[in-house]
Amino acid sequence: MADDGLAANPEDGSKDDQKMIVFGVPYSTTKDGFREYFAQFGELMECELMFNREGRSRGFGFVLYKDDALNKQCLGMQHMLDGRSLDVKLRDSQNHGRGE
Repeated sequence: MADDGLAANPEDGSKDDQKMIVFGVPYSTTKDGFREYFAQFGELMECELMFNREGRSRGFGFVLYKDDALNKQCLGMQHMLDGRSLDVKLRDSQNHGRGE
């Protein structure tokens, strides 16, 4: 039962406003590695690493936990994956871009 890329279900109180965007993901990180890293903190509702048409990582992805408290906890943590520091933000806080 893979849930990669599935949006939050509006019937259970849509959590789209809690979806996080993760910047700085190393290009060498695999989809499975990305999921495994974030799954260590709790049960995921959505976890998707973005790829271009050639199958190369675009260096960012999206994460959403089933438990609201885990979403908040994840935002407050420093994350390191495959030797690189990740920048985790609420998806809508930057209008889907870095904007800094």
